[in-house]
Amino acid sequence: MANVCYLEGERLRSAEARRDLLRERGLTAPRTAEEAIDLIALAVEVFAPDEGFRGRLIQHSGSELRIVNRECPTYSLVEAQNWHGVTACASWHRRRGWFDALGVAASDSVLFERKWGDPACVCLLRVEAVGALR
Repeated sequence: MANVCYLEGERLRSAEARRDLLRERGLTAPRTAEEAIDLIALAVEVFAPDEGFRGRLIQHSGSELRIVNRECPTYSLVEAQNWHGVTACASWHRRRGWFDALGVAASDSVLFERKWGDPACVCLLRVEAVGALR
């Protein structure tokens, strides 16, 4: 139950932060999947830890974005705290909050995770529809 509460809180906080970012930049909700992917990539950069995002963003098509991060800050934090009770990466829930705030239907596939011994955390985001949640 603690994991569920924590992860849902991350989703809600991320949605609000995403809305704040849109307001601050004078932006509105995306009109196309391509605009949504651009706004998601912006969020990756803006909401990075203080030392900045050190991974790679690879746009495969107008509506797909691959995030590759060998220096995953979430994994590093879990390792530093020696807390192995985490059952799901909060990054997935944070991205779900971004999708909520943008009003998009999107898939988010975690392809690799350092937590499970992979050399990098990698996810593939695909925006399937805009205005889907309004």
